[in-house]
Amino acid sequence: MTEKGSEGLLDLTIKTIESRSFSYQLEEGGVVALMVRGTTSAWPCRITVDEDEDWRSVIIISQAPVAIPELRRQAVSEWILRKNYGTRIGSFQIDLDDGEVYYKTELAAADAIVTSAMLGAILDTNLYMMDSSVQGLMMIAFGGADPLSVLDDGAEIPEGSEGPLQ
Repeated sequence: MTEKGSEGLLDLTIKTIESRSFSYQLEEGGVVALMVRGTTSAWPCRITVDEDEDWRSVIIISQAPVAIPELRRQAVSEWILRKNYGTRIGSFQIDLDDGEVYYKTELAAADAIVTSAMLGAILDTNLYMMDSSVQGLMMIAFGGADPLSVLDDGAEIPEGSEGPLQ
């Protein structure tokens, strides 16, 4: 237990993952690894929990299932810039050196009490954004699609959506 009677972030994170029926693996250093199955693909997700004395945070990173070929990284970068514009929670990022693309959400808690609902919101947003974007990302990376042609309005989780993810 931490100050104010709140649960530790790692325990709360695990409880939140378990409430969504995900299988996970606990790694060293407060990292929770899971493989997510979405509507069109599967991808790895890593949740890093930092519970230092003066700083507490949860960082969720969903990695796209494949690296982007070098010749398509500029087009994917444009798509990422456009997709991120106006996104309220999280962002897509690309490593231009190796083509890795991921979606990152973070909850910086400091000394605030964190609830399962708060963690669930950033987890659900993260997974929804990757799931709703993988197909368009693949169309740009491997189908030669123009970034503007695959942008959609899926930047927010539809109201009442439980998400198709397992």
